[in-house]
Amino acid sequence: MAFHKLLGLSCTNIDRKIKIREAVRAIIVQNDLILLLQTITGGYKFPGGGVEEGETCSEALIREVAEETGYTSCRVKERVGEVVERRIDEYDDRFLFQMNSHFYICELNDFAMAPQQLDTYEAELGFMPKWVPIDEAIEENKKSIGKIKNHTWLKRENFVLEELKVMLINH
Repeated sequence: MAFHKLLGLSCTNIDRKIKIREAVRAIIVQNDLILLLQTITGGYKFPGGGVEEGETCSEALIREVAEETGYTSCRVKERVGEVVERRIDEYDDRFLFQMNSHFYICELNDFAMAPQQLDTYEAELGFMPKWVPIDEAIEENKKSIGKIKNHTWLKRENFVLEELKVMLINH
């Protein structure tokens, strides 16, 4: 695994139960551009989301990439890292919420597209697939941190983008 990062609370000995969500995120690079989802605030995020019950990580990634980007030919190659986010649950402060985001290198077999199938909150955020240089995505995310109330996802995405930049330079 190329990277592992904990964001948020590091101690688990707090007297709270933990709600855990497993998520997968696709890293798709083509011709020095990365496929990300731009939001209406300008920030960029990796395509991906929660793994549903009975789904493998690969199945979830293929589904999420198709729903969020419209690209229907995603092929999952290898897991390269994980970011764990842990915080007090915003809906019930008796719990900790922990999201384990597993990042995978993926490829598109072709560039056939279907219409996006966004969840309500994704549509409200204006998810738009965009091929961008990694440095541009990092800079836009830095600018967006001050504009967005709940911006922990931007820190997660920028950590991975910075790691990816190093991985690509070393190859």
